[in-house]
Amino acid sequence: MNTVDSYRGFSPYGLFNILLRHWRTLVFAPFVVGVVVAGLLLILPRTYVATALFLPEESSGSDLPPGLISMAAQFQLRMGAGGTSPYYYVDLVHSVQLQNTVLEMLFAVPGSPGEQRPLLSILVPNGPAEDSAEWFFAARDILNEDMSTTVNDGTGMVRLSFEAKNSELAAAVTNALLSELERFNMDIRQSREREKRVFIEGRQQEAEEELHEAEDALEAWLRQNRSVEDSPALQFELQRLNRRVEPLQEVVVTLRREYETARIAEVDNRPVITIVDPAFPPPRPARSRVVMVLASTLGAFLIAIVWVFVREFFARNRAEWREDIEETVVLWQEFCGAVPLLRGRTGREP
Repeated sequence: MNTVDSYRGFSPYGLFNILLRHWRTLVFAPFVVGVVVAGLLLILPRTYVATALFLPEESSGSDLPPGLISMAAQFQLRMGAGGTSPYYYVDLVHSVQLQNTVLEMLFAVPGSPGEQRPLLSILVPNGPAEDSAEWFFAARDILNEDMSTTVNDGTGMVRLSFEAKNSELAAAVTNALLSELERFNMDIRQSREREKRVFIEGRQQEAEEELHEAEDALEAWLRQNRSVEDSPALQFELQRLNRRVEPLQEVVVTLRREYETARIAEVDNRPVITIVDPAFPPPRPARSRVVMVLASTLGAFLIAIVWVFVREFFARNRAEWREDIEETVVLWQEFCGAVPLLRGRTGREP
């Protein structure tokens, strides 16, 4: 059969006729999907999303080299407090230690006025009390699933959101995460400065001892050698002793200055993030039920149209394909007969 002559194309009227021929599928399939989705939305509780916005503080001085800072500026990369990227806070809010602290905080139980329970038992009401590690693990999974963080690379702002079945709980958890993020990061900074202060203090004591030893040696030498103008050897020895004392004096002065700076930084409790917008209880649910029903109905309608055309295409070309299959069988038998290794399969279909 001539393929070109046997093929019937789809004209605009033919396409419209196909839709009219399968009007039941195009009507009832979206209707059933819309009814099912609407029923599920009526059964499932609504959810609310509370959002907070904060900006990492930029320190006046950075530990990064100036060349690296200028390179970051060329690539439009913003650095947060102490040269820390905003993505540091995104990773920090997902840390196990921070999340466990939030899970242990007390929150008002939705639907039970005056009752407060740890977030752990609110997210996982029937958790395995005998296995607290497994309980925390399950609660962290829910917390990470309902929490989202985004970073605006242009401004450096971080958006923190949490979704819950109760609007007040969503806002409370979001603010708790934000507060714990600030406290946790402050503790890390103060702990780092404390370690730095202890190191500088120990190095300062060593440098002062070395300076005292050098000064004592210089003093003892000067008592033994009161006149050095006429002796080049004594002048050289005096210069050598002075060269040992002067650098140690500079080291001690520098360490004392760094020590005072570290002491101030250790007790510095200034916030490391600026809260631009705290979380408030959202007045409306996160998703509109009407929009979800319409979207699912429209999606089902489009899928039904595709299904109708695919079905019509296979139905129109079934006869032509049957001839092609019969021809393929004959050609395959001829091929198997010509190849010695496949000669035993000439009686089989491919």
